[in-house]
Amino acid sequence: MFLGFSRFLLSSAEAVLPPASVYLVEEPEIIETRNVLDAAEHHECVAAVLPAPVQHESSAEELPSMIERPADLTAVVPATEYGVVAAAALAEAWGLRGLGLRAARTLRDKLRLRRTAAGSAIAQPQWRRVESAVELERQVAAWGGHAVLKPAGRQASLGVNLIDPATDLRSAWDECVGADEPRLRARGTGEAQYMVEQRLRGPEFSVEMLVRDSAPVYGNVTAKTVLPGRYPVELGHAVPAPIEPELERRLLGDMGDLIAAAGVENGVLHAEWIRVDGVPHLIECAGRLPGDNIHRLIDLAYDTDIVADLLAVLDAKAPAPPARAPVRHAAIGFVTAAPGTVRSVSLPDRERHPDLVELSVGVREGDAVGPLRDSWGRLGYAIATGPDAAAAARTLESVLAEVAIVSE
Repeated sequence: MFLGFSRFLLSSAEAVLPPASVYLVEEPEIIETRNVLDAAEHHECVAAVLPAPVQHESSAEELPSMIERPADLTAVVPATEYGVVAAAALAEAWGLRGLGLRAARTLRDKLRLRRTAAGSAIAQPQWRRVESAVELERQVAAWGGHAVLKPAGRQASLGVNLIDPATDLRSAWDECVGADEPRLRARGTGEAQYMVEQRLRGPEFSVEMLVRDSAPVYGNVTAKTVLPGRYPVELGHAVPAPIEPELERRLLGDMGDLIAAAGVENGVLHAEWIRVDGVPHLIECAGRLPGDNIHRLIDLAYDTDIVADLLAVLDAKAPAPPARAPVRHAAIGFVTAAPGTVRSVSLPDRERHPDLVELSVGVREGDAVGPLRDSWGRLGYAIATGPDAAAAARTLESVLAEVAIVSE
């Protein structure tokens, strides 16, 4: 039995999960808001949906007394950022393999992660916790007007503001504090914290790493493309990143240092880095599978199945080793459009793009499109493969150029 999968992972995991083998654990408010009970009926692997206060991280140690452990349980898996601590607490209480509760709390709190990394050789930007617009203004002035403001416990670039001397800091503070995702995060789950960091400029990467018994099993470096301007929304990812071997070794080595510093035991990490003057600087790290379909890109590039490998690690089994070198390159690009009301949607002919793996657009005529300020504002995506990074990128560019969303 597996506990903790949500709809986010079911489409990826069902190939390796037998019928009635998954229990979904979720906040009662989110079960109602997202109609989880109805959605679960469409997945044969789901045995039941269990309501529990999984997002109340400060009292996560109490969860095992609230949930009856399913028979034959072998793993507890977080599917979103807000389930990482709960999954670790349940696994630890029930004698199962997981991140470890200390590591989970560190990875869920960007301020705590900064303090942890400060005791290692990992490079990172200067940072401060801020509790008001006045404190934000004071710190930004000390850094010459350039900074990054973000919540310490959100996901999907929610509330993140890139600040320069022309930024209205009061407006940025209000945006950051007001950012929320009520369809994914329950109310009253804990006090929000905010932080400001020195703004770094350079190429951006993420590193995904499967960890078993506090040691890397395998790792991948992903190159990312980010929206220019105030909101660093991710617009694309490429696997593997087309970088020099020395940078790849440095990034994977720094991930090993992060595993040791945070005390990670078993699971998957997804860390974001910016290279400045040749040195990778840690931005943040999640203790779960990556979003944005990066796990699919890894599977396509290396002929592996990272979800199955994660389940094997958590079940104390040896995962299948991936290809030592990529068998192909894979990339994803995201669909965007101008704010307004959608008047028409036109999609390319799939037959003209043999290397297009998937195209998904989630808007139709009459839908409202808002400003692009976080990952939830993207309208769809395309995934493509190719013999090298340039070929995959060309296919994506061609496909996305043919997606026409007219809004007014």
